[in-house]
Amino acid sequence: MSLSFQRCKQLVVLELTTERKFYAYSILALAGILLTYMLYNAYYTTDGLHHDLQEQIATEGLIIFSLMTSAYYFRKINSNDSRLESLMLPVSPVERLIVALFFTLVLYQIAYLVIYFFCAGTAFYVDETLQHGNRFYLFDGRREIDSSFLKMLFGMVTLGLATGATFRKLPVVKAILIMALLFIANNMISQHLSRFLMKETQLPAKLQEPVLGQVAKKVELMNASPFGHWYLKSQTASGETVSVFTINPPASVELLTSAAGFLFPFALMYLVVLKLREQEI
Repeated sequence: MSLSFQRCKQLVVLELTTERKFYAYSILALAGILLTYMLYNAYYTTDGLHHDLQEQIATEGLIIFSLMTSAYYFRKINSNDSRLESLMLPVSPVERLIVALFFTLVLYQIAYLVIYFFCAGTAFYVDETLQHGNRFYLFDGRREIDSSFLKMLFGMVTLGLATGATFRKLPVVKAILIMALLFIANNMISQHLSRFLMKETQLPAKLQEPVLGQVAKKVELMNASPFGHWYLKSQTASGETVSVFTINPPASVELLTSAAGFLFPFALMYLVVLKLREQEI
């Protein structure tokens, strides 16, 4: 079956028409959860609706929301009541994937942000009335969105879709477990790799300069982000911390992590197509 955007359009309309009650209740539930959490912090915490809390809800909340909703997207195929009806639709697995990406990457994101701004604006009005002295930061307090955040968001969506297409039972729970396992494994590999390669990395010359009379004699790795900087601290001979700083990993490591981060979502999308095709057979 050849790719047809007309069928994709019809599938979008069908989804919005047949599932309008589900989406309406989902919007109300999400708004209730966000508004309750924000109002609680505005009323009962000392700092109120501070910037870090707003950023956490806007970014981390969006990532968790995207993972859960994308894992639940193929609910019709996974349900015994609607499975046969859904699989008999004259659409190909690739068209199903395109529509799934449209919902999870576009419509769901817009819905979350609109609900977030409504709830945050309402809660901030209460926070301002209580005179906590906070500012209403739009999204995460910056004028631009970090590209690493968009990459993580895309990765979480594709991971959720792959989990939903692979597992018929408890796809949301399994998606969260897989995300946690991948996060732990990714960080462990990054930590060991960075410790192994740290000796080959040229350290900043400023480490040789004394800080408050203390001279650094050794450097210890604190944390190594899989797709970011290495966090290190310089210490004296007795083990006292002199300074904390960040450096860029070697070019080979950056190339490896960039390639892995780029290929991972596309591999998951290919898995989604295979699993959808397998279920049709």
